[in-house]
Amino acid sequence: MIIIYPHIPQIKSNMVQTRDFIDSLSNEFEIFEIVTPENDKLAYHDGLKKIWGKDDIIIIEQDVLPTKKFIKNLIECNHKNCGAPVLLCESHTGLPRKIRMILDIVMTDDGLNVARWAELPWGTEYANSLGLACVKISKQIQLDTMHRFLNSEFYYPRIDEGIVRLLNTKFHVHYEETVEHNCV
Repeated sequence: MIIIYPHIPQIKSNMVQTRDFIDSLSNEFEIFEIVTPENDKLAYHDGLKKIWGKDDIIIIEQDVLPTKKFIKNLIECNHKNCGAPVLLCESHTGLPRKIRMILDIVMTDDGLNVARWAELPWGTEYANSLGLACVKISKQIQLDTMHRFLNSEFYYPRIDEGIVRLLNTKFHVHYEETVEHNCV
């Protein structure tokens, strides 16, 4: 299992907890950092290309905070790809409470795939997408999509949509758990 940690070069104050969490995993897992400078829209994708197909991966993006228990549950899960909703805070949603959200990929009337935050109904077992905030993607799915992945370019900030289209499968949802969004 490889932990992938994509982050901007200059860690902001709301990202320090995530960096510390990643550091705490380094004795148990291989950590693969992907530094994503603002002026390099392909950095995230190019970083994933270096690791794609080598092992099962868990992506933990710079602004979310899972627990070690949740990481253990992802590893032990029999599904090929899975994750949990992100608990977004009031400053991110504009609503007066925290909400369990997923980055849902929907097709518009004109055939375009668009990412939008959507509240996840209670008890949902599978979702079209959870985004890449904190997900497991099996080595087998990576190998099955290797040719298409290596011949594609997924630009930030639309990499979530590109990877979801590439995988072309639903994500198993660990609904009983959430991954905290590190609010500013």
